Amino acid sequence: MGAAGTDAAIEAADIALLADDLSKLVEALRIGRKARRVSRQNIALALLALGILIPLAVTGFIGVTLTVVVHEASELLAVANGLRAGRVRGCEPAGR
Repeated sequence: MGAAGTDAAIEAADIALLADDLSKLVEALRIGRKARRVSRQNIALALLALGILIPLAVTGFIGVTLTVVVHEASELLAVANGLRAGRVRGCEPAGR
């Protein structure tokens, strides 16, 4: 474990702890859970937007241009929501 691991083991692993401190495993699991939660929110947002926009566009209640604009806005919201996964309390930024 730690920095003494081989390159093959590091490439094959889902998580590679590069220090001999097992408390970092808890932090890695917390980050993974947060990333999964944010990903599920983004999928739900995208499906909701498409579920509303497609029927409205097909029936002619809204134009194609407005549909595309609203869809792209929802994609920007998903990206902004995804950026939250990178912010984790208690984690020190790289390089410090």
